[in-house]
Amino acid sequence: MHEDENDSSPKTNREQPFVQAMTPPSFALTEAIIFTGEAFVEGQTLLIQEGKIIDLCQTHAIPDAFIPIACAGQILTAGYVDCQVNGGDNRMIDSAMDNQGLLAIAACHAQKGTTSFLPTCITTSPAAMKHVLEVYRHARRLDAGLLGIHFEGPHINVEKKGAHPAEHIRPLSEEDFDLYQKQGDEVMRVTLAPECVTPKDIEKLTAQGVLVSMGHSMANAAQAKAAFDSGAHSVTHWMNTMPPITARDPGLSGFALDEKNCWLSFICDLQHLDPIMVRLAVKAKEGKNIFMVSDASSPAGADEPKPCTGTSINVTPQGLRCVNEQGTLAGSLLTLGQTVPLAIAKARLDPALVLRMCSTLPAQYLGLDHILGKLLPGYQADVLALDHSFTVQKVWKSGMRSVEC
Repeated sequence: MHEDENDSSPKTNREQPFVQAMTPPSFALTEAIIFTGEAFVEGQTLLIQEGKIIDLCQTHAIPDAFIPIACAGQILTAGYVDCQVNGGDNRMIDSAMDNQGLLAIAACHAQKGTTSFLPTCITTSPAAMKHVLEVYRHARRLDAGLLGIHFEGPHINVEKKGAHPAEHIRPLSEEDFDLYQKQGDEVMRVTLAPECVTPKDIEKLTAQGVLVSMGHSMANAAQAKAAFDSGAHSVTHWMNTMPPITARDPGLSGFALDEKNCWLSFICDLQHLDPIMVRLAVKAKEGKNIFMVSDASSPAGADEPKPCTGTSINVTPQGLRCVNEQGTLAGSLLTLGQTVPLAIAKARLDPALVLRMCSTLPAQYLGLDHILGKLLPGYQADVLALDHSFTVQKVWKSGMRSVEC
């Protein structure tokens, strides 16, 4: 159910851009372990002023204008950057979404640590795609954490459609090129199957500033290489909705591991990938050009998760999962912040690398690593306080504290 923008009825906290506690314009986060995006440091205080990180200093050197806020024993890290959010708070990013609905999704993910993300629209009609883009652009005026738009499809291979509706899968057209035009500093990302478009199509998209990613594909390694050489420099949710790696056919998945300059995103909810596959990908990429995404579906982050139309929520030994009527995974029930403890405890990944794969590295992929993904002077004050299980306890978004963590 989606509310009309003109509805004057009272809004819940989740329907506001970001529910904030009173935060002083200049404050210092003290007594914490700080992960700067490059290293863990102790005995330092993080100085924040008017939404920006000013400096790190010794506690005894805090300037008088900065109000100390104790984060005793907690871990401070940069807010998470998620390049693939399909929904949250029991709302889906689709043709029925309105401005307040998208802001509610953003607020829901922010409470779990994702301070910036790309709203993701899966394969749908041209009219619905235009509607989602218009809603995003309107909502971004109120929440700069909405970094851009990610169209996952519709130019994909029907054999690897996953939960995408087959009736809307279609070739790339001039109308689509017109739609995929960036405005200002927004990010425009498109996931497509490289065998379903031409290298010239990819060159044209990249020339107009689109981040082209490969996914939902039956491409072999040669087709992936041709697309990569034309500008498609990433792979969407690696190993999912693409053929497995075999002895004589590495396919898109194998190409992504072998090509050091190809970015690779993966889902670490323990439903989409076995932890062994996660570790193999991380080892192959050597901590570079790899990042985590949530692929969050509508129930993600909700207090009482409810399946959206055509899906159900199943219980597995690994946890809850969302599937469509054919039993195909339909996104994840976890936000990016909720997958961080799993990546560390279950997939046994290095904590520093996990935090980088959820902040520094996706910011780098998006070309925003000069302002997002690190706790260093000049960066935006998107800060998380984590406990020692790496669960989010507090969130500051552009220096403003959330009241619901």
